[in-house]
Amino acid sequence: MNFLRWLLVIPGGFLAGVAVLFPLHWFIEWKFRPGNDDAMLTMEAAGRADLERVIGPGLSIFIIIYVGALIAPKARLKTAWFLAVLCVLLIVTVLILSEAPPRSPWMWLVWPGAIIGGILAVKAWLAENAELMQSDEPTESSQ
Repeated sequence: MNFLRWLLVIPGGFLAGVAVLFPLHWFIEWKFRPGNDDAMLTMEAAGRADLERVIGPGLSIFIIIYVGALIAPKARLKTAWFLAVLCVLLIVTVLILSEAPPRSPWMWLVWPGAIIGGILAVKAWLAENAELMQSDEPTESSQ
């Protein structure tokens, strides 16, 4: 069973990272649409799209690392760091391969935001699962 969990760490993390973008899109459309009585701040469609593009990568990477570490049966901290490094390598690769500059000045925040999201994911996972870091073996209370 542990073998299957190890097999699902990367696909499960990336699937969760993509899946979180849908609720983010719906939340931004709901909270920032002009004419909405509950709107925190109204934005036109281009502004909402830019906001989604700035928040999305950081949140997605946070979820990839967090969920991937939760799926791993053992060595969860090492798994979280591995996923963080993998995400940073993917970001750098995309940045190097993309030749077009961002359409908006705010789009330069996507890359630092994604890296910060990865760091925060590892820190949040560590804070929440400090007792699991004492050993990789499951405790009696977690069985």
